[in-house]
Amino acid sequence: MEKDLKRIKSQMLNDELAGFEFTEKMRRQVLNEIDKRHEKKRQIFKPMIPITVTAAFLVISSAGIYHITNIQNQPNQQSEEPSVLPPAEKGEEKPVLVFPGYIPEGYEFMHTKTNDEVNEHVYVKKDTEDSFSYRMQNKVQTYLEDTKEDIQLSQNLQGTIFHGQDLTALIWEHDGYFHILEQKGSMEEIEFLKIADSIIVKHGIESNLDEEIAKLKKETEETEKQNEADTNPDNKEPINEVPALTEAEALDFLKRFEEIYDSAYETDDSLKSAKFNTKNEFYEAFSEVMTAKETERKFVYRMTEKQDGLYFIPMDGILTWSFELPYDFEKVNERKYIITQQSVSDLHGHGPLSVTFEYMDDSTWMITDYRKTEEEHPGDEVPALTEEQALDIIKQFEKIKDNNYRASENLKIDWFKTKDQFYRAFASVMTKEEAERNFSYRITEKEDGLYINPMDGLQSWAFQVPHAYTKINEKKYTLSQYREDDLHGDGTFSVTFEYMYGTTWMITHYGK
Repeated sequence: MEKDLKRIKSQMLNDELAGFEFTEKMRRQVLNEIDKRHEKKRQIFKPMIPITVTAAFLVISSAGIYHITNIQNQPNQQSEEPSVLPPAEKGEEKPVLVFPGYIPEGYEFMHTKTNDEVNEHVYVKKDTEDSFSYRMQNKVQTYLEDTKEDIQLSQNLQGTIFHGQDLTALIWEHDGYFHILEQKGSMEEIEFLKIADSIIVKHGIESNLDEEIAKLKKETEETEKQNEADTNPDNKEPINEVPALTEAEALDFLKRFEEIYDSAYETDDSLKSAKFNTKNEFYEAFSEVMTAKETERKFVYRMTEKQDGLYFIPMDGILTWSFELPYDFEKVNERKYIITQQSVSDLHGHGPLSVTFEYMDDSTWMITDYRKTEEEHPGDEVPALTEEQALDIIKQFEKIKDNNYRASENLKIDWFKTKDQFYRAFASVMTKEEAERNFSYRITEKEDGLYINPMDGLQSWAFQVPHAYTKINEKKYTLSQYREDDLHGDGTFSVTFEYMYGTTWMITHYGK
């Protein structure tokens, strides 16, 4: 059957192709048709080539990046501490430890330390042992209390600066962390404050330190030039000849100082300054007669800044020049004069009041020192303390106590920030040691100021109760009285007066 079918198919083909001839023209047409079809296939695949290559490159690159990332994420047991902050723990955002925007000349970045409690950048000065660091930590750092002072870093940010031997530290609190800038070595304070200023600015806070830096810079320049003038008094150009300061001119300086002092202390009933909002504005008022450094030394603890202005701390005024008493006028050198008189004051005691005038680089004479010197009474003679004078000293003490040992409803003393400032308020009538003995356990320092501890008041002298007045020796007297007191108990209340510094009678003991 199969053979019959093949035979029939062959016969049919032979019949259909009978007389068919495949000419040369037909051959060329067939070849042309084949070429056309090949060209279409090439046009289809040609644009696919770069796409395919690109896709292959992306696959290979992705695999490589994954491999590199995987290696970097592996713990390196041989590496040292990381030089960047650790990532925040899950659910906890940690503030950024910024790098200081200002680095003093000679200092180089050493490393960054990080752990659960402290993040710290450390810098060292090449070929020295000097270093500084900036760190954030969640626990406050402690330093010696007697070396600290408050400093306003910005309008709403206050810090505390500590000065020690070969160490300075500045602490402030922000975003729930304690920020600490610390330097060890001989870095100048102006460089230290520049670092602090740059850090505060990097945290997006408007810094107030530029004023302090400018003031320090001016004082440093004045000191350097004055030291050069003192060590080389003859090394001056003729055109810079220093004009002599006459006695009349020196007295005019003192009169002008007294006028500014009386005017500057204008207040209302709350002791708020009627003219100034800040301490610096107050100091500037004396700029025509006294250097900023001496003005600050003399008045800094007599006032306090608050949000609504400047307030004066209730305390006795400064010892002023008496134009009725004799004086000595001395020329120390071409650029320095001193005028001195033996002051007589029931409040401040007897002794020499000395005022120093110096010729400044801006070609003006200025008061650079105004103070009572700690010299013995003329001829080593100690003036007797009368009973009336002793009682008057007690009255002055009670007045200072009543003005300062009081507080608002929350027991805060608004005009003091530290215990040391509180003790200074009694400096004209009582030694610091005795003020501290009487009040140290009655007041507490907190971050926002000084507070009175709730307790019974200090027992006071009773002027209506009889008393005995006794001279122990030439430099020591006592007042005593027997007290019957339900609150403080019965017993003898005594006050001891001693002649201090060769100039002043002061209370050295007050109480039972």
